[in-house]
Amino acid sequence: MPVWRRLAADTNGASAVEFALVVPVVLLMLFGAIGGGVLAYATVSLQRATEVAARCMSMDRSDLCTSANIATFGTASYSGPHLDALTFASNKVACGYRITGTGTFSTVPGLDFLSVNLTANACYPGIRT
Repeated sequence: MPVWRRLAADTNGASAVEFALVVPVVLLMLFGAIGGGVLAYATVSLQRATEVAARCMSMDRSDLCTSANIATFGTASYSGPHLDALTFASNKVACGYRITGTGTFSTVPGLDFLSVNLTANACYPGIRT
């Protein structure tokens, strides 16, 4: 029997080859799902912090939340994963006080091409006295 026929008929190690082909795909899917979950958590946390800052801006009667310190208040209200360049800006518009929160989520720190820019807006009617 020729050598190539013996090698073709030999099934020793076939499971190891299949495992080596499947594992990278499974790990990529697993870590992709985890990264997507963390990104969703960052998005929801940024939206919540923006809404809290807009509510504070519209309701606070002691002037604790002013245009000058709304960035500090919004950053303190944010509880999600680290966002680079997290900023909050306020505007007085027809709906009341509009707060815009922005930040950059890095899936792998140091790799800019894997970064996602996040933006959240919230507007509450002005009821300051």
